[in-house]
Amino acid sequence: MIGIVPSILSADFTRLGEQVREADAAGAQRIQIDVMDGHFVPNITMGPMVVEAVRRCTRIPLEAHLMITNPERFIEDFAQAGADVIIVNRGNGPPGSKGGSQPAGFRFGSV
Repeated sequence: MIGIVPSILSADFTRLGEQVREADAAGAQRIQIDVMDGHFVPNITMGPMVVEAVRRCTRIPLEAHLMITNPERFIEDFAQAGADVIIVNRGNGPPGSKGGSQPAGFRFGSV
């Protein structure tokens, strides 16, 4: 299935809530939140607090793409903040690890 999953990384952060609601109204299946720590990839972006803020703006699923070192340390934080889907990059964590237990109703993916 092909779907539209806009990333808030391209949003105007002074209008973040408004732009999330616009994407939702336009038919987005999920909202992606690209999380970068400056180690795994050179940029630094957002954390669980942003996921929590975006969760208050929409009911559609939120997808946190953890482009960070040791993502298993943060999976629970992002799930508790409201991420419905958490994606980590293959090879970015212990072999065979999904980062610990998977919360009920939660989806996990890797790229």
